[in-house]
Amino acid sequence: MADDNGFAYAKACGIIGKSFLGKRAANLKNIHSLNELDRLVFSLQHKELSDKQLLSDFKSRIDARTVKKILYVIKSYAPEVKLLTLAFKNYKSSELVETGAELDRHYYQELIGSLCELEQGDREIAQKLIADEICIRNCLWALRLRSFYNMTPLQTKNYLLDLKFNSDAFLKKQSLAAKAKSSLQFALDTRQHWEGWKWERFLNPHEDIRSWKADPRYFQNAASLYLCNTVYHNFHSNPLTVSSIYCFIKLMQYEEDLLISAAQAIAFGMEAI
Repeated sequence: MADDNGFAYAKACGIIGKSFLGKRAANLKNIHSLNELDRLVFSLQHKELSDKQLLSDFKSRIDARTVKKILYVIKSYAPEVKLLTLAFKNYKSSELVETGAELDRHYYQELIGSLCELEQGDREIAQKLIADEICIRNCLWALRLRSFYNMTPLQTKNYLLDLKFNSDAFLKKQSLAAKAKSSLQFALDTRQHWEGWKWERFLNPHEDIRSWKADPRYFQNAASLYLCNTVYHNFHSNPLTVSSIYCFIKLMQYEEDLLISAAQAIAFGMEAI
């Protein structure tokens, strides 16, 4: 079993080494057309299509490529682990529909429940990653709903995943909606209110404090980069664990998001990254 899992981790390392994460992401900075991007990513399967056709086709091929990579690794991992199965199923379902609060709640509850199958050290790694993801997800939703839909704090609370756990997965039964709830008291146009908040570093800069306003898009990009870097670090720091393969699945999702976002940006005449 150990040899099998070592083989799975070696496969994952090889895939990540060739991915557009880390240093290789810089290669996207010199791309100015969809055809250039397609040649970079699919050098042996490049298609000569119009930009409109290519954008849709590129996304489909990226989706298929990501699925193939993930299955290539998790099918080599023994025995079957619920945490990995759930992570892959959630990736597949997110391709088809935009998940809502109840679907997210169900998924994360199952994900947390699966942690009890892991050994303590492995569980601690996965639970920290999942806790940060849920906490940040809540904070982003709180920011979006207030900024884009003018929801009141009371209305916004209904969309938060106020998950609490009875096992030892999270110390002190902490609520992963607590940081989002605390942010509801901060004015969206008063930067000083946000000082000392847990995720303050993800907020847009405030060169001119008088005209500052919280930007959900900036927060999302900064938070995504943080999560990606954290997962990347844990993948390399914890080889031969279930958590490392969970990190691999997340990294493949991040790479897909990066490449599709780059394609969409180019299609609108913007820089890829």
